[in-house]
Amino acid sequence: MKKRIFPLTAAFAGVLLAGGCASTKNRLANYSQAVSLGQYERAEQIAAEKEKDGDDGLCWKLHKGSALVLQTKFADAMTTLDAAEEGFLEIDQAAALKRGYDRSISVLSNDRFLPYSGTGQERIFCSLYKGLSCAALGNHDGARVELNRANEWQNSYLADRQREIANYEEQLAGESNGRKAARKDEIASTILRSPELGQSLQSSCGYMHDVSLSQGDVLASLAKADYYNTYAQHVRGVFRWLNGDNARNDLRGTYEMLPSSALASRDFAEYEAGTKPRGQAWIYVEDGLCPMRDQTVIHLPLGLLPWVRRYVLYTGIALPKLVYRPYASSQYSVHASGGSLALEPIMDTDRLCKAEFDVAFRGVLQREILRFSIKTALQVAAGVVAQNASHSKGGSILAASMFLVQAGAAGWTAATVGADLRSWTGLPKRVFCQRVAFTPGETVTLQADARAIPIPMPSCENVVVVVRYPAQLSAPSISFITFNPQE
Repeated sequence: MKKRIFPLTAAFAGVLLAGGCASTKNRLANYSQAVSLGQYERAEQIAAEKEKDGDDGLCWKLHKGSALVLQTKFADAMTTLDAAEEGFLEIDQAAALKRGYDRSISVLSNDRFLPYSGTGQERIFCSLYKGLSCAALGNHDGARVELNRANEWQNSYLADRQREIANYEEQLAGESNGRKAARKDEIASTILRSPELGQSLQSSCGYMHDVSLSQGDVLASLAKADYYNTYAQHVRGVFRWLNGDNARNDLRGTYEMLPSSALASRDFAEYEAGTKPRGQAWIYVEDGLCPMRDQTVIHLPLGLLPWVRRYVLYTGIALPKLVYRPYASSQYSVHASGGSLALEPIMDTDRLCKAEFDVAFRGVLQREILRFSIKTALQVAAGVVAQNASHSKGGSILAASMFLVQAGAAGWTAATVGADLRSWTGLPKRVFCQRVAFTPGETVTLQADARAIPIPMPSCENVVVVVRYPAQLSAPSISFITFNPQE
């Protein structure tokens, strides 16, 4: 009977699984394709269709915001990103009861059932883009507030992550201790410590799995450069300097994070010397697009538990992996009346995303193993009862019922296997910057490999130029933040 039930269960589960993850994955892929082809309005429309959808709406508000920024629709971008930031705050302030409910639902399904809360870098970029949009509209006071908020997100990011991990590990321990399924705990512990799982995680997800390390150990091993957004810090420093505010901490911090950068060294040295820039342009280039997430299914090494293997019909868990995307140009240089200079890399978003992914991945893996163990324990229990009943007189009906329960548990396990692929995929892959002297009204040329991008300079004393170039086939998006002598 088991052989007859399983093909139907597997087929049914496959349909549910395919339908469950296709929508988000396909929509993110369509958004990425639109941006890569320079179809920024289409990207906005793709995101707008889902921005009001419950738990996923926050993710799509962020995508819509970056699509609007690419179109230089800064007022609309501000409105959208304001709504996204409100979403962040609502999640942070959610009642403990609701968070507990969400976790309970996800334990029986997958992380896609959890409300999207965004990552630390996404929160920083949300405020950064609001600040840059506000400044491009000429509202320097509002821009100062938003850039300060980006700095606040930056400062609290690691502390928040540590608290989140501590709370999760406490919750996980409580769930394990609160359940009396000793077999479930043995399944989870054995699988997590198996070398076979570690090898699968490294080859399939690019994740180094070491159960001897706590999350605190993982966090402690990170260098500051693995999580610090130097783009947001440098932009804030330059903005405050040109705006007549105190910029020392930001310019010094950027120099300390980028000690080999001639640009960061010059900015900090001139600020310390009390120099007031005249006829200077800071040109930032947001190059490429940050990593996307894809799903990989790993079949767990239940051979380590022969007594379990006999009763389990499905052994897969789904985990996310990062897919890195190409840069738009391998290098950049700027040519102006003040000279020609190569742009310097000031931030590697891929590196930031990888560090954040690795920190979060351990929790993702533990949740997946916990879910699988609970569902597997049910399969084992039903299988044992069915087996015993099949050998007893008059137990055929009970055996058949238990086989159906066992198959149903396996089907539910397969049907709910799915990784959370949600992330803000509209962020840049890396960021470059250079500072050149310019003459108002001249056309500065940004050279991106073989492509020459003309930048008509505005009439002002100093300027910050932001060029967004997400892919080789896309149209560069250029915005200006102008500064004139203080009255």
